[in-house]
Amino acid sequence: MRSTIIALVASLFAITAAQAAETPTKPAALAKTEPAKAASKALTLSEIGDMLDGLGYNPTPLKNTENKVTGYTISLKSGTWTFTINVGVTADLSDVLFMAILGTNTTEDAVPMEAVLELLIDNGNIFPAIVLYTKDSKTFHLAKPTVNEKVTPSLMRSRLETFATTAREVLEKFNKIKAEKAAAGQATARVNK
Repeated sequence: MRSTIIALVASLFAITAAQAAETPTKPAALAKTEPAKAASKALTLSEIGDMLDGLGYNPTPLKNTENKVTGYTISLKSGTWTFTINVGVTADLSDVLFMAILGTNTTEDAVPMEAVLELLIDNGNIFPAIVLYTKDSKTFHLAKPTVNEKVTPSLMRSRLETFATTAREVLEKFNKIKAEKAAAGQATARVNK
């Protein structure tokens, strides 16, 4: 019984410490005060925007052709990278969606097949996040749905930071393979001269 109580107290202490570490970085005078309530219902798009603002992300509304807000754009740093992340919600409010652009104007000549195959293989390792390619815009994206249930500000921050870390790791691996392939191609070109 005593060990169970100690384990529970240790768990509560760890949770409290994690939440304290995830406080907004805005100066106290600028930060919005938010109750630390756990939302028992799914967040609406407007509530997500308010939460992102309260966390200090300064969200910019994304609007469709009818000028209706369809999501929010934020910037988030991970390591030396800064990602532009679009945050939205599914029509049925079941999932909060994150999407980041990993690369644009990626032509077949610019991207070695080995790098593309590694992105596809990594989809299994980073699931439920997934790397997508849009042919028309020649753009790689990272997308991830997250359950829209009991989303607190600290949980939203944690999910966004994890998403940005995943994006950084995918890009670092992708760029390493591209650089290795380019170096191998240069070496081959020198040998063939």
